[in-house]
Amino acid sequence: MKALTVGKSTLIKTILGLIEAKGGAAHFSPSAKVSYFSQDLEWDNPQQTPLQIIQAKYEKLPQKAIRTKLAKCGLDAANAMKPIGQLSGGEQTKVKLAMMEFEPSNFLILDEPTNHLDEETKEALKDAINRFPGNAIVVSHEVSFYNGLADKVLNVEKLSLKNQ
Repeated sequence: MKALTVGKSTLIKTILGLIEAKGGAAHFSPSAKVSYFSQDLEWDNPQQTPLQIIQAKYEKLPQKAIRTKLAKCGLDAANAMKPIGQLSGGEQTKVKLAMMEFEPSNFLILDEPTNHLDEETKEALKDAINRFPGNAIVVSHEVSFYNGLADKVLNVEKLSLKNQ
């Protein structure tokens, strides 16, 4: 017997082509520039600082621009210089959100972006998504977060399907 778990993150990863679809297909317009926020806080090297991680990905960015973006996302200078593995989940999430701002996009896909965030940061994120000029798919279990943000809500409950 083989069990298959299907939920919100699975749906998002299938739409993005990160996991194989069990049926059907999803396609983005060729003009779509998708930026994806995964809820997973996994780093190639947890000893690198947020500043080093972003500098390695965007080599031509000046440090000042990186520090400014990190500060705008709520990460102070001291935490920008600590190993990412020593930061709280909320601080790591802020680093991931800051990195997304360096990627030009017109379509956001955010998988549980509010995990680990305090209420003030959640409100700032909600405001930023509302101001975003493109489209967004936001996976969230927090009604207070997506109320006033979403124009359509798809309720996806986790299903466990057994293949016999």
